[in-house]
Amino acid sequence: MRYRNVALPLAILSIGAIVETAVACHFSVDARGWWPLILGISLLQVAAYSFAFGLVAGDRRLSSIYIVVLNGLFAATRVYVCCAYYAISIARAAAYPHLIELTPLQQAIRSNWSVYLMPLPFLIAHLALARTRLASARAQRPPREAG
Repeated sequence: MRYRNVALPLAILSIGAIVETAVACHFSVDARGWWPLILGISLLQVAAYSFAFGLVAGDRRLSSIYIVVLNGLFAATRVYVCCAYYAISIARAAAYPHLIELTPLQQAIRSNWSVYLMPLPFLIAHLALARTRLASARAQRPPREAG
């Protein structure tokens, strides 16, 4: 596993985790009091994802653009879901449950599992792209001479 394949995603996603925590603190009084714990848990999740990203990459040298784009999209998705979570108002649902009906996207965003399942599509895409690149690199190599 190359250091760069773990360090770049960790740096990009750590910035995203800080932005997520800032958004949560802006919208939620509870988050303002618990922000160190929220940030710590987010950074642990980011570190676990970055390590998994590095394991999938193995010893291959990935391009910086590939790493930045894929992990930038993941960080942007995390920030978007955080913003959408607070934008979906369900305060009236407790008083009027028959009036509030969430769409499937809103239900997915408000789910307790969304934070944990969000990295999976990005890791699956990374795995698929890594396999495709490896297969194309093997196809382009000249055959070894017997000797």
